[in-house]
Amino acid sequence: MSSVNSNNGGDELHGCEESWRHVHNRIIAGQEPRPYTQPLHAAWLKRARLVS
Repeated sequence: MSSVNSNNGGDELHGCEESWRHVHNRIIAGQEPRPYTQPLHAAWLKRARLVS
């Protein structure tokens, strides 16, 4: 699923609930999930910092 490089400590595995929700919904619908990319992860990290 993930196109994000795991050299950043694996944060992408524990982050972005929206991405996991997307993957779940696509699997249930029998569709291929979109990849979780570095730009998506970077945006999620920025949003996470804003709300913390």
